[in-house]
Amino acid sequence: MDLRIDDWVLPSHAQADRVAEGSLDLAVAWITEGGAAKRGLVAHLLQVEQLNAVFPGVSTAEGVPAESVTVLVDADESAWSSWNRYATEFASKVRARVVRIQDGGIGGEAFYEHVRRINAPVVASPKRHRAVMPPNLGRRPIKEPSPLWTWSLLQRADDDRTSVRRVVESLTAFARSREWTKVPGGLWWMPEEDPHRGVLDGGKAGLPEVSG
Repeated sequence: MDLRIDDWVLPSHAQADRVAEGSLDLAVAWITEGGAAKRGLVAHLLQVEQLNAVFPGVSTAEGVPAESVTVLVDADESAWSSWNRYATEFASKVRARVVRIQDGGIGGEAFYEHVRRINAPVVASPKRHRAVMPPNLGRRPIKEPSPLWTWSLLQRADDDRTSVRRVVESLTAFARSREWTKVPGGLWWMPEEDPHRGVLDGGKAGLPEVSG
């Protein structure tokens, strides 16, 4: 079986569209249950990623309450629609602060500049980038609840080729063997429309009681 891997990084919605239109057979992306259904896709869980916060200071294992963090939302929906949807829903649920930006600073050097300017814990997106975190910034886990981002392996629902099925089986089995699909202990949160929420809801999903 020939397998060609395209490591070109695109926004999650663009990856999902490419699979739906047939220019890709499989892709790794974030997607909602409705987004998968609309495109005729099946979402296989590959990883549950616990997001953390970057703040001015030294990295520590001490958790920062979710209601005390800031989330960034970027004006460029063509690049950041998936993140914007996730971040906005999270902020609404935990009553976190939302800061709207226009420079693509959800990641990279610009993100670190925003953390310095805001001078408070800012939720780090799952986007990978090469920028090295400055020594005057650190990371802290987010607690009560911990925001979880799920990575899905997407395929077309009507694609029954043996070659595709074998790749899906191999990758999902590898993910399980590395325990990438396990949820952390304690309270955690993911969007209502996450396609894997029903499977993972055996954990302690939910929100702490908020008065007022």
